Amino acid sequence: MPAPRRADRVSREIQRELTRLLQREVRDPRAQEATITRVEVTDDLRECTAWFVPLGDIDAAEKIEELSKGLNKAAAFLQGRVGRGLRLRRTPRLKFEYDTGFKNLVHVHELLATLNEDPSE
Repeated sequence: MPAPRRADRVSREIQRELTRLLQREVRDPRAQEATITRVEVTDDLRECTAWFVPLGDIDAAEKIEELSKGLNKAAAFLQGRVGRGLRLRRTPRLKFEYDTGFKNLVHVHELLATLNEDPSE
């Protein structure tokens, strides 16, 4: 079995650290109501994209926009804290994106749930 890429290991650690920081240390209320669904780091560990979804209603466009603004405003703070927490020599530059794949996943799950319903009810 091949060894996991360093970027993959760093991605997992950054996701854990971002989740912890959002729950405990971020003061901006716009950024506190986000769930980090996945993180990808480039192979050279210079860039990091963290995908998020809002807690609760995943279709609220206004809430998504506010979360995006809050997270990107807090990106420098979070980047510094991630670097200290993980003791990385060079911390990847953080960028936050809304995870549209999560919305699609929820939709597919709802469709599958309707297939399991008894039509005689």
